[in-house]
Amino acid sequence: MKVSILESFLFMVISSFIGIMANPEILTASDSVTIMDLDSTKIVETVVIQPVAKVTEVTEVRTAPKAGSLVEPASRTTNHVQAPVATVDTANNVRFSWGAQSLFRATSTKTNSGNNIARVGRLIWGHNYTDFGNITRLKIGDTFILTENGIATTYRVAANPITRKAGIVLDVKNGTTLSYAGDARYDSIQINALTDMGFGGHSLVLLTCYGANSRYIVVADAI
Repeated sequence: MKVSILESFLFMVISSFIGIMANPEILTASDSVTIMDLDSTKIVETVVIQPVAKVTEVTEVRTAPKAGSLVEPASRTTNHVQAPVATVDTANNVRFSWGAQSLFRATSTKTNSGNNIARVGRLIWGHNYTDFGNITRLKIGDTFILTENGIATTYRVAANPITRKAGIVLDVKNGTTLSYAGDARYDSIQINALTDMGFGGHSLVLLTCYGANSRYIVVADAI
């Protein structure tokens, strides 16, 4: 049978089409390259790592002040110098080495001092059953503090003008006058000699009961 050239050409085209359809991977491209005779156990994959900047986050920590505290948080603390607080004792009292006793101003030397110490002018007095009765223990040179209206004054025991000792016992004559029997010059000691003149010009006169009809007297000077 005689085959024409056209038939041969058509046969070749149809054969090629059938071959392509039966093997489609012939038309696909591949990025991979097959390398023959390469030892795969010595292949090392190179990975490029981009440097990353290390960022450290700083967190501000503020500690809250404790309740009632004046200290500010550490990040805001400033140095303050607190002025000293002056303490003023406004209580009126007399403070001896053995303790203190309240003091009040009286209008008359006939005022009962009770459990306290009363004062008229330069004279202060108290009952001998209170701590004030311990003035019999005072010696020349001993000191004590009298505080009135926040002002404290220190006094030192001085010699009395009669016996030149720390204390002296005087007798009560008529309630307003005292006397010293051993010296006629002091047979009649007026009360103003204690309240106004300080019993010889001293700053303060201390008086307490001493027996039924006697009084114990101590004089002192402000220092």
